[in-house]
Amino acid sequence: MIDLPYPATVVSMDVIGSSSGNRRYGGDLDAGLDKVIDEAQADFRYPVEHWFRRSDGDSVTLVADARVPKARILVEFLGAVELGLARFNEFRAVGARLRVRTGVAHGDVVVSPPHVLGAAVRTAARLRDCEPVRTQAIQVDDALTLAVSDALYQEVVVQEDLGLRRGDFREITPVVKDGVLTGWLRRPADPDVAVAGPGEREQPDDEPEVRAGPSVQTSVQTSVRDVHAHGNGPAIGNQNNFGRS
Repeated sequence: MIDLPYPATVVSMDVIGSSSGNRRYGGDLDAGLDKVIDEAQADFRYPVEHWFRRSDGDSVTLVADARVPKARILVEFLGAVELGLARFNEFRAVGARLRVRTGVAHGDVVVSPPHVLGAAVRTAARLRDCEPVRTQAIQVDDALTLAVSDALYQEVVVQEDLGLRRGDFREITPVVKDGVLTGWLRRPADPDVAVAGPGEREQPDDEPEVRAGPSVQTSVQTSVRDVHAHGNGPAIGNQNNFGRS
């Protein structure tokens, strides 16, 4: 029996390069991500026993119910994940470091173990896997490449909750399976590395753009269908450095 949908924040993570090396190398990174997430959840101020978590090799999908503030997930939980990545990578060669692509979205989900369904799951996974996110993850050395949905950007980042800065993100409009998806990609730690490419637009600090409409311009957020969560990887900077200076 499938339960009724409930509002939740979905974090979809994928380990970069896990499947490109040998099995021992990939397994080491995958296990490293699980450990980083375990430690971040253990230190998080909100109970995580009701979170849904699905691991699929080099990907992880996390679902936190609406009792957990979205800003806390973006800044504090993902910040703890990013710190965990830094610890994991401290003494590792560049080519052996644990790095992840992460997409975050909020919306109604249906958890039916071992699966999780809903538009927020699809949106988070599509942001994680879209071309602008993949390109930036290749071009920069950041342990965490992060993209958030347009709705999450407008509701949390534009409000600059917990020190978030809208100028730290740029708009992306990747073409996905059933339309064009609007999201916001966090700039790399080194501001000189990445430049907005075709279909991307910079958001000035003093000119927030607030839209009331949905983040997907077609039917991306319509009918609920099963997504075998290819969720993956880690997250963001801590509350002190999440807002890029």
